[in-house]
Amino acid sequence: MRNCTSLFRLRLDQNQLTGNISEDFGLYPNLNYVDLSHNNLSGELTWKWGSFHNLTSLKLSNNNITGEIPSELGKATGLQLIDLSSNLLKGTIPKELGQLKAFVQPYSS
Repeated sequence: MRNCTSLFRLRLDQNQLTGNISEDFGLYPNLNYVDLSHNNLSGELTWKWGSFHNLTSLKLSNNNITGEIPSELGKATGLQLIDLSSNLLKGTIPKELGQLKAFVQPYSS
């Protein structure tokens, strides 16, 4: 996928993908939509997710993502929708996310 520099939408939800959540999405400068929900991805979200300035939608729900939500995610100023529900996250929601004009999908059962 590294040669797909024009990639702007990535939807791989509900595919039983495993492994660490990747930071390599920064290789795709036009990427604005990521849906990796309903998989078995693990690891932590790192500060690098905040550098994806074209990203408008980030859906990572129903995985095994751990750690805290990085405050740097608030630097992804284009984000309009963030769904991190049903993971193994801990801590509080960073105040920096309050600067986004995003809709944070609440958890509902």
